[in-house]
Amino acid sequence: MRQQIVTRLARALAQRNGAGQWSQTRQLSAASPDPVFSEPASAPVASKDGKVLHPDLLNENMRKTQYAVRGELYLKAEELKNAGKPIIFTNVGNPHNLGAKPITFTRQVIALCAAPFLLQHPKVAELFPADAIERAKKLLGAFSGGIGAYQDSRGNFLVRQEVADFIKARDGHAADPNSIFLTDGASVAVRMCLNAAIRGPQDGILVPIPQYPLYSASIQLYGAMGARLGGLRRCRSDAQGV
Repeated sequence: MRQQIVTRLARALAQRNGAGQWSQTRQLSAASPDPVFSEPASAPVASKDGKVLHPDLLNENMRKTQYAVRGELYLKAEELKNAGKPIIFTNVGNPHNLGAKPITFTRQVIALCAAPFLLQHPKVAELFPADAIERAKKLLGAFSGGIGAYQDSRGNFLVRQEVADFIKARDGHAADPNSIFLTDGASVAVRMCLNAAIRGPQDGILVPIPQYPLYSASIQLYGAMGARLGGLRRCRSDAQGV
């Protein structure tokens, strides 16, 4: 298919420059095929049972990945819950589901940023505390186009600067906001780091036990090995005994 595309492009170019160019280009193409566009000797199977995304044709690492947070035990718990059984889910940290009161200030600021017209309401000072109003105005001033508009892929600069200031106050060392990346939760950051660090199946990632299934699942998905401390100690002992 790629070779056909190259041939068509060459033909179109020759028609613009003259028929002689096409003849010459065709001879060169036949004599020296471009390895970049040459078809592989054995193309992978494109479909099975009429399905391109057949389970047997998916990424092998994805097929081996197990995410226990949403595994067999969780599905059984959902089944019992739907049958009327009282179930307390402990597979993820979910304090609000157990009655923990959310942080009011955060939600007040989000409400004002998501609906900035509320700041113009004559009774806004009665509906929201002054610190929430001040914070919302500061954020809206830094987010060009509002919070629904695209920002820097690393995160809004004001927020990154505040994170850098927090790190400096906490650790006593200056932090560069241009080296800080904001993510929508810790899991995204963990996956990004693992994806960048893992180069192939020869790499091993040390994980704590017990561990959050995100680690083992992501390591498998990105094609590396999960190494436990006990296994490393045995390897060291074996190496020292050689």
